[in-house]
Amino acid sequence: MSQKTMSAFDLDIRVRDRHLKSGALSEKDVEKFLTGLPDLADAAEPVSLAQPALAQPEEADDEDEDDGDGDEGETPASEPG
Repeated sequence: MSQKTMSAFDLDIRVRDRHLKSGALSEKDVEKFLTGLPDLADAAEPVSLAQPALAQPEEADDEDEDDGDGDEGETPASEPG
């Protein structure tokens, strides 16, 4: 790829390996591009975003939970009959 203009699309990480394997891009081209990138770490700002897909599911309220009346595990007495 050295003989033609190289774009950021050619160096995109998603296609870079394919270009390297086919010979359309050389390791030297990649290294040259990466060393030419400016260090913008000082210009970065932290971002806080809600990530609902990573939230833990809440425990469902079970109707059979302890309701505090002290009759846990007891079954209703059957009427004599």
